[in-house]
Amino acid sequence: SYSKGCYIGQEVLSRMKTAGKVNRRLGLFEIPSGLTKGAPLELDGKEVGTLTSVAGSLPLALGYVKKAAFDQKSLQTSAGPAHWKRWA
Repeated sequence: SYSKGCYIGQEVLSRMKTAGKVNRRLGLFEIPSGLTKGAPLELDGKEVGTLTSVAGSLPLALGYVKKAAFDQKSLQTSAGPAHWKRWA
């Protein structure tokens, strides 16, 4: 609601309303084994994101990715490619 007082996330929602875009997204990735929270996601040798959580024994992780990588099918990690499963 834009009519109530201060709330968590208000600044981000206000920016989205006025600018109509976001600079990063949270995505679900299928990852190679051996990666941990904080592992960088790269595109053409440049860091474009970070894994924020890794699902223990499952080959899945959540991570934030910058706008420059929104259209990519996979991103590179130190252990191999991380493939998009879907946007969270």
